[in-house]
Amino acid sequence: MSCVIVLTPVVIASWPTIAASVAVVAAAMGYTQVAESIREKQFAGGTCVDIEVDHVDAVADTMGRDQSIVIERQGVRVTFSKDARGRFKTAVHGSLAKAELAAIGREISQRVVQQYVYRRLADELGAQGFVTVHEEQAPDQTIKLHVKRFGG
Repeated sequence: MSCVIVLTPVVIASWPTIAASVAVVAAAMGYTQVAESIREKQFAGGTCVDIEVDHVDAVADTMGRDQSIVIERQGVRVTFSKDARGRFKTAVHGSLAKAELAAIGREISQRVVQQYVYRRLADELGAQGFVTVHEEQAPDQTIKLHVKRFGG
């Protein structure tokens, strides 16, 4: 018997879960996390693009408006935060063209959402008694989990 699950994620979680997802994606893509003391300094990059993150409907009340994660690579700084409306957002700063910055922001945001959903799904499947037997990641970053439930 086989089952295919297609997920459209709704991210409703505490900030630590989202922060962990950002950290994993940042490391995989060669970004480094910017220290709190450096974040306060104005970024020297010339352009800023705000990205609306697809498939993210809400962030839990446990995330304050002042919480953010900042990552940086090759003169591009990406900030993940909660905006005034309470929505998770991504801002990309750098000297590249707006279209390039927007593409970078969308790619990173989509991967953060994917990582978050992957973690939540794996945890929930484990809690329900399923074991991951095999995992595949396609070149387009699609992840396929093959799980099995042993016993009752």
